[in-house]
Amino acid sequence: MNGNPPKPLVTSAIVAINVAAFLLMLALGAGILKPDGALYLKWGANFHPLTASGQWWRLVTALFLHFGILHLAMNMWALWSAGRLTELLYGGVRYGFVYLTAGVAASLASLLWNPDSSASVGASGAVFGVYGALGAFLAKYREQVNPAALKSLAGSTVAFVLFSLFYGLVQPGIDNAAHVGGLVSGFGLGWLLARPLDAESARPGVPFAVGGIAAVLVLVVLWWLVPPPRYDYRQEDRLKDEVAWFAKEEDAILAGWKQAVDGRRSGALDDLQLADRLDEAARRWDGGHRRLAAVNLTEKSPSKERHALLLEYVRLRRDATRALVAGLRTQDRARLEEFKALQREADAVRDALKKAGEKTRRP
Repeated sequence: MNGNPPKPLVTSAIVAINVAAFLLMLALGAGILKPDGALYLKWGANFHPLTASGQWWRLVTALFLHFGILHLAMNMWALWSAGRLTELLYGGVRYGFVYLTAGVAASLASLLWNPDSSASVGASGAVFGVYGALGAFLAKYREQVNPAALKSLAGSTVAFVLFSLFYGLVQPGIDNAAHVGGLVSGFGLGWLLARPLDAESARPGVPFAVGGIAAVLVLVVLWWLVPPPRYDYRQEDRLKDEVAWFAKEEDAILAGWKQAVDGRRSGALDDLQLADRLDEAARRWDGGHRRLAAVNLTEKSPSKERHALLLEYVRLRRDATRALVAGLRTQDRARLEEFKALQREADAVRDALKKAGEKTRRP
């Protein structure tokens, strides 16, 4: 190549977008070292139950989000190290196409290999695609590269890839499926789109349109292979909202319960008046049970067990309150004993809920 090489505008733009996205997430409260996973999920992390349910845009947005400053720094260092040369070899348009295509392929590979994993973010899959494309060029046009430079570039590329894959195997939380998906797709697409350094080469590069069509076909196949979600995450979100509502409703029920019992102990209320007050509590327990029961979780839903326990807890509280109301109104000792028995059952379910991560309180 003659003259000054062009500036790596695409690589610089990609780095800038990633840094800007990280700063935006910090402003939203993501955390510089300990990220808020729920916030990343909201803003575009790749998560199988959401992505495969129709939110396919997450395949792209996840490439520009990072879990903490160290995650961002490592990916951007790796991209800057290999991206500038790769962009020079392929040209800005082809290089940018390889980067995005490899990144999306990496996201799809993650969904295929780890459908039950937690949300994933990061540019590493696309960065592996860049290294794959660089390796493809060095393999395809090695005779056009200075032998010493070829040895150095090939050695550093192989070393980076092997070390990163090994680190992903021994370190929990690393999405090696995305790394491999990005690497393979980057190499394959890079091989198709690589152009010779000299215009007189007997092996001209494949037209961009041909490489683009091949890339789209591969992505479509990967997309088609992604299994459907095992559960509806929207129902999980709905359950969270209903549980938050119920926590406030339970506080109100317990406050009314305590006020009524205190009134009976002080003599301000008789048994019938106490029964009328507690009857309102029973109706509110029943309303809570109906709202929680309206959340439709499948057997594979992560919150299925807690949801069932919560429904049982509310049902027992409702039935216990109804038994107490009937016992107070009729002075039927059998109904009062039923109330005590149901209360004990509710206490047992409450303990199971605590073990499952839910917080409930006894009236």
